[in-house]
Amino acid sequence: MESSMLNQFRIITFAIVVGVCCGFSTQLFAQSEGFQDYLDAAKTAYDKEDYEEAIRNLLLANSVENNARLLFNIAKSYQKLEYCDKAIVYFMAFRREPTAGAELRAQALAEIKKSRSCQNVKPLAGRFFIKSDPIGARVSIDGGYVGVTPLEVAGYKSGSHNITFTLDGYNQSSRTVETLPGNDLLITEKLVSSSSGGVQDDVEPEQGDVEGEESASVVPMIIAGGLTAVGVGVLSYGIYTDVVTIVDLKDERSKLDLNTADGVEKSGTLTEDIDGAITTSLVSYIIGGTLLAGGVGYFAYSQFFDTDENTVVISPVVNQEGYGLSFSSTF
Repeated sequence: MESSMLNQFRIITFAIVVGVCCGFSTQLFAQSEGFQDYLDAAKTAYDKEDYEEAIRNLLLANSVENNARLLFNIAKSYQKLEYCDKAIVYFMAFRREPTAGAELRAQALAEIKKSRSCQNVKPLAGRFFIKSDPIGARVSIDGGYVGVTPLEVAGYKSGSHNITFTLDGYNQSSRTVETLPGNDLLITEKLVSSSSGGVQDDVEPEQGDVEGEESASVVPMIIAGGLTAVGVGVLSYGIYTDVVTIVDLKDERSKLDLNTADGVEKSGTLTEDIDGAITTSLVSYIIGGTLLAGGVGYFAYSQFFDTDENTVVISPVVNQEGYGLSFSSTF
């Protein structure tokens, strides 16, 4: 008879692997159309030391498919151009990304410190994400043309900035926004048709750490939700084993006639199965509790703590030695 303990461990292993895959499934989605073309163009430009073209294509790639590594490469490109201020903006943006790897986060922090030692370096606001309805509006910041919506720009001092939207067939619109050092800003503008005679509503820009606040990102929720779901599942399996499987096995054993050789043999087999079920139940409690605590803890941490400085990295571990969570501190 194959040991029931082995079968139960196989079930637990399957549940954990499925849960981990679900929790990190966003990293496995097929790349959006056009993303690879922009990425290839950026690499070609970088190799040719045309860093401005590399940045342009990296920004386009990131607009198609958000990717933390792109922000790191944008920052490195600005470093090559000796634009220390903008390099800091994008290194900081990279560090705020939940999917940024611990090793590169540490490297980004070192590059930020190095860039701050540049001559005449000044604190800049973060990135401006500028959108309009309809899209295609020409945008000027403080009188200087910067592009067509939707667009992302960086490199402006903290303080007040005047942003003007112009689109044929629509009233020109302008607004003043306030920015803070290292703080990203989302600016949305609804344009009014020049033939409607309407008055544009005063739509306040949405301010905040748009890319950095992990509460605004679905990735921590997916990770936390996946860990929590798997933890609850494993705990439930342990409880079922404890209150149903073990009880049934003990009940079956109690009905055996121990005065016969067959009864003694079956009793020994059932005793082994009971011991295996007890071990499985205890392991399920430990693994399930760890995953559940990790999921809840990670979600709470991502919501209420500033991950731009000290960060705790929580990741599931499944190997030949067992299962659990890896807790590591960076910086």
